Amino acid sequence: MVCRLQLGQALGLLAAAMVALGSAGCRVARPGAYPIGLYSVGSETNLAEIADAGFSLVAGPARRGFLDTAKANGIGVLASPGSSAGEHFNAAKVRSTVAEFDRHPALWSWYLIDEP
Repeated sequence: MVCRLQLGQALGLLAAAMVALGSAGCRVARPGAYPIGLYSVGSETNLAEIADAGFSLVAGPARRGFLDTAKANGIGVLASPGSSAGEHFNAAKVRSTVAEFDRHPALWSWYLIDEP
């Protein structure tokens, strides 16, 4: 089966074993799972097609609509809390976003930055 994703931007392929730091130490976010994902997916309107293509993880915003649509399509999210690490980091915004979405069932991890 060939699936064509037309997202209007380059799609970055990523495969990751995600871990989350809990109060008892380090734990695997989804035991037994090996996610295959995309870095740049556009909007949540693309998530059904992405799931149909066999992907199970995407990088995206920590917004209710995006997370809810991802969950409905069986996709986990590396969620950006709306402020990247670095010089202009907004700790208050990150705390607020994490407090709101940290237990959302689609959340795999928080994504702050991957390069300077």
